[in-house]
Amino acid sequence: MDNAVNDGQRRAAHFAMAVAYIDEGNIDDAIVELENQMAFAKKIDDAASMSGDLALIAFLQLEQGKPNEAMGKYKESMDVVQQSDLTDDFKKNNRLGFLFNEAQTALKKGDLVKAKDNLKKYAAQAEANQSRFQIWAAHQLAAMIALEEKDYKTAVAELKQANLQNMYNLYRLVLAYKGMGDKENAKKTCEELVKYNQLNSINYALVRHNAAKMLASM
Repeated sequence: MDNAVNDGQRRAAHFAMAVAYIDEGNIDDAIVELENQMAFAKKIDDAASMSGDLALIAFLQLEQGKPNEAMGKYKESMDVVQQSDLTDDFKKNNRLGFLFNEAQTALKKGDLVKAKDNLKKYAAQAEANQSRFQIWAAHQLAAMIALEEKDYKTAVAELKQANLQNMYNLYRLVLAYKGMGDKENAKKTCEELVKYNQLNSINYALVRHNAAKMLASM
C-alpha cells in the first residue's frame, strides 16, 4: 500500500489484505477491506468495479450464513450497473449474473425450488450466449444443487463440466467423491487442491484449511 503509485494498485492491496483475512478465518475484516477497495471505485464512479466489489461482499456474507444481508448486497450490485451508463450487453449479462447469485442465496435458505428455477433460466441463456464462463457457472450451480440434495453422482458429473481452476469447485468435487464413497478420487482431488497454492484467491482462502484437515484425516 505504501508503495502503490495509483488507485488500481491500492485496490489490489486491499484485495490482497482481504484474502489474507479470509485465510485467517476473519471474514468481518475481509469485508472491511473490500469496502475500502470499493471506495476507490466510488471515487471515479466506476460502476462495473463497484458492482463486482458488492457481489464479493455478498458472497462472503453467504459464507457467514447471512443470506438476507447477502441478497441485499446482490441487489445493490445489480442496481449499480442497471442505473449506470454501461452498455446494454453489460447490463444484460449483469442481470443474468443476478439469477446465479439469487440461486446461491436460495440454496443457503434451503429453497431448492427457487434455486432450480433460476438454474433453468440461467443455463438456457448461457447456452444461447455460447459463453464458456456462463456455461461453466451453470454446471457449477447444478452441482451445488445436487450436493444439497446429496445426489453425489450428479454433482461429480456437473463439476467436471464446471471451472475446476476455481478452487471452491475442486473442494466441492472432494465432497462429492466423499459422498459417493470414492475414497481414492476424494484423496487425489484433495491433494491437488491443497498443493495448488493459488495466488490471491478468495475461493482458495475459503477452502484451503478445511481441505488440509480433510486430507490429514484420509
